[in-house]
Amino acid sequence: MKKIVVLLSFILIQSFALIGHTSDSEFLPVEEAFVHSASVKDKQLHVQWSIADHYYLYQSRIKAKQGDQTLDIVFAQTPIEKEDEYFGKVQIFKHALDISVPFNTADPINLTFQGCAEAGLCYPPVKLTLDPATLPVSDASDTSDTQSKSNNAAVEVDESDISSITAILENGSMAVQL
Repeated sequence: MKKIVVLLSFILIQSFALIGHTSDSEFLPVEEAFVHSASVKDKQLHVQWSIADHYYLYQSRIKAKQGDQTLDIVFAQTPIEKEDEYFGKVQIFKHALDISVPFNTADPINLTFQGCAEAGLCYPPVKLTLDPATLPVSDASDTSDTQSKSNNAAVEVDESDISSITAILENGSMAVQL
C-alpha cells in the first residue's frame, strides 16, 4: 500500500509540474518579449528594442543584410556575458538594445534577431524586412520619433532553425508534445 501511495504522489507531483510548465501564459509572444521600433537618418537604420524582464537577445544572432550584402551593426550598449547551457559563453542584451546599421541603397534591409526567456524557451529567429523609404526619419535631438513601433516591418519566423523545436514543444498541444 505504501508503494502505491508513493507512486501516486510522484505521478501527482509530476502532473502539476507538467501543467505549470506547459502553460501558454508562462511565456510572452515574441512580439511582446522583444518590442522593436525602427527609423532612419543619414543612410543609417536605427533599431531599438524594449526587452521584457527575464528575456534577452543574443548579440551573435542579430544580423542585417541588404540584398546579398551583409551590413555592419553598431551596438550602443555593451553586452553581458552569459554561460548558455547549449552555446557556452555568449553575449546577450537585457532590458533594452539600440543598434545602428549603415546602408548604401534604398533597397529593403533584412534584419534577423533571436532571443530567449530566462525560464528556458528560446524563440526561433525572427526576420524583419525594413524598407528605409517607409520608415520614419529620426531626429538626434528628439527620440520620440524612434519610439514609435515600426508597422512597416514584415515579421517572419524561421521554422528551419533547430531552436524552433523548443517553441513547438512549449506552445504545441499535449499531443504534439508527446
